[in-house]
Amino acid sequence: MNSILTRFVCLSLLLICLLCAASQVRTLNLKTSASSLKPADAATQAKMNEAYGKLPLSFEVNQGQADPPIKFISRGGNFSFSFAPTEAALQLRGASTDQSSTVRMKMINANPSPKIEGVDQLPGKSNYLIGNDPKRWQTDIPNFARVRYDEVWPGVDAVFYGAQQRLEYDFVIAPGADPRAIRLSFEGAKKISVDASGDLILRLAESELRQRKPVVYQEVNGEKRLINGRYVVKGNQVGFEIGRYDRRRELVIDPVLNYLARLAAGRSIAVDSQGNAYITTSSDSATRKTDILVTKLNATGTQVIFTTVIGGISSDDPHDLVVDGAGSVYLTGGTSSTDFPGNYPGLPPGASSGACFKSTDGAINWSNSGRGLSQGVISLLIDPNNPMTLYAETGAVTMNSTVYRSSDGGGNWTPVNLGNVTRAKPLAVLPGNSNVIFAGTSSGLRKSVDGGATWNESGLNVADINAFVIDPKNTLSGSGWQRIRYRAVRFISAWLRQEWLPD
Repeated sequence: MNSILTRFVCLSLLLICLLCAASQVRTLNLKTSASSLKPADAATQAKMNEAYGKLPLSFEVNQGQADPPIKFISRGGNFSFSFAPTEAALQLRGASTDQSSTVRMKMINANPSPKIEGVDQLPGKSNYLIGNDPKRWQTDIPNFARVRYDEVWPGVDAVFYGAQQRLEYDFVIAPGADPRAIRLSFEGAKKISVDASGDLILRLAESELRQRKPVVYQEVNGEKRLINGRYVVKGNQVGFEIGRYDRRRELVIDPVLNYLARLAAGRSIAVDSQGNAYITTSSDSATRKTDILVTKLNATGTQVIFTTVIGGISSDDPHDLVVDGAGSVYLTGGTSSTDFPGNYPGLPPGASSGACFKSTDGAINWSNSGRGLSQGVISLLIDPNNPMTLYAETGAVTMNSTVYRSSDGGGNWTPVNLGNVTRAKPLAVLPGNSNVIFAGTSSGLRKSVDGGATWNESGLNVADINAFVIDPKNTLSGSGWQRIRYRAVRFISAWLRQEWLPD
């Protein structure tokens, strides 16, 4: 029994990576750049969440990160698409991997080997660091805005594209070709029907997918001329009935598959000094487990700079992510994978240990950097005055925890003595003064004015403070859990008076 439990013990990891070019990092003065650190406040997080949901889909060339029949894949926080010669598959995860659904849209009597190519290459790249053998990793995978299938049926091409909430696919029918050749089946759907509005409804085990009524059109003199069209369902197959149109011209049938895209559990967002956003979520893999997904967006949230997937043979999930002013990205998470990238030499399978990993080349190569940690890392805090100084909450998310400090960028860690407390979380360092530090504990907010050597109560005795902000006007804001009232309460304090009032 112990061996079974041990296999599922979460090995919490601290993955420290520099996700910008090494040449750029070397030119920065760390202490100077630290002053420009931008925290991911609530407004920024909301902005980037909204931007993430509006991003267009990107389609990766399969270079070994998926099974050989698959030519392209596209993935997000709770969904993934795969594109093979005669089918396109959607895997959609619910609240857990046990609630995932897979729907395969198969092209009936289609060309078994159509030409499949990416169209409109995007600037973003994808990386897959799966397992602890670097020779099997895939990096710098190109992404495209569209995937095109040539001659799926005689005279019929298919083009796939879309956004985070929908997948569009155009059937492009050449002059003289027969649109009745298009036949689709949807494996994984328990029932297929057409509602009163003309939408195609795919009923799954615990939800449904809606494919909008097809938009059918021809371009005449540079303008779209709409043509009547509807779905025709026969058993488990779907085709199209098209009204009168000019058979001498190209015809386009444009269905839209809607699905609920969301960021998965474990989400964290950080912003660097240039305003670029780093988003981490857990993402589904093909084997019904989760991997860690890190996506970097530009400052406007309109373009993906890179996406990196990190994981092993079992499920891996992120906990927290922060960025310092020099561009270093610190990521904490948990894994039950015995082959997670960089495991300590000699670490027994499933064993629990504190760990710290560091990368200086864009999260491609890793080295051990967790000397002194005895527990897994839950959350991180970077000193805004010196990015080489970090504080880590270690332990278990729902049990006892301890604070550790590193003054060399995560290379070595020592415990911070906060007194007789069972839970402790580093919350904030005063900008301009690294000696003033705040930490949330099981017995209230604590403050140090000597760099963490000694700690005193700060006047706010609400247990388990979990969020804390120091604004430029020296006003302190904290949110904690009022156990008597069983609800979250936000408190405000003037810096000099230290009087805490419910907001």
